[in-house]
Amino acid sequence: MPLKAKTQCIADGRLMYGNYIEGRALPEVKAEFEVEYNNPYDDDFLAIGTEAFHFDLSSALSDSDYDNLGDQSAVRLKLENLPETVSAGTYVYLDFTFYTDKDCFITNTNSSTTHAFSFVHPDTGTYYVGVGHANPAKFRNLEDVRFRMVYEVPTTETRANVVQDIKTELESVTIVNYYRNTSNITSDAYLSTSPSTAAICRITQAKLQYKVDVQVTNTTNLECYLQFHDATDITIELGSGTATTGEDANLTATTIALG
Repeated sequence: MPLKAKTQCIADGRLMYGNYIEGRALPEVKAEFEVEYNNPYDDDFLAIGTEAFHFDLSSALSDSDYDNLGDQSAVRLKLENLPETVSAGTYVYLDFTFYTDKDCFITNTNSSTTHAFSFVHPDTGTYYVGVGHANPAKFRNLEDVRFRMVYEVPTTETRANVVQDIKTELESVTIVNYYRNTSNITSDAYLSTSPSTAAICRITQAKLQYKVDVQVTNTTNLECYLQFHDATDITIELGSGTATTGEDANLTATTIALG
């Protein structure tokens, strides 16, 4: 504000002065300040350690293409730094990623006959891909699979109970990645009417769904094993023909093996 002004108007929503005199005396202000610091935030209790490891599947995998490469991806979440009693309103943030620069295989280590995918060829009939643990479906250049979750402790609980609750929540998470095969990697397809008859096929695209199988160890650690859960929008090439799958895969016991 000016000290004096002979004219005043409003232009474009602004108050304007003309022919004015400035020079208001600024008051002298004296003040004393005292800084008081709070204790630094201690997040040691909420620090979660992670450790990648592999579960050996070599005894279940027999294809010569991946001898000595039968490892299932897994990560260990260490929750031992949580207090023995976890207060209500505590947040636990989980963020971990499975990735590989190698070929990957979807296989069922619990069954020698269950297939992961099926499709109908117009000339020869129904084929199965990923039959049992010895003949997996093969993939190359899969996208990273990232799991992110925020868990809020609803009521004050023991650490052991919180770990169990996190396990349950984590197992309910589903991740969907789109796969497009631009390489020459192929899988064996078996004719449903003649299980011993194999043909070469190529999975060209699919929407793959992943989950984790979570095991509690030492009451405080969560071991998370990557699993193939489901697939949709699948296209498979067999010889000169192309067909989409006649059914969606749905194998909760299926594991991901890294080649």
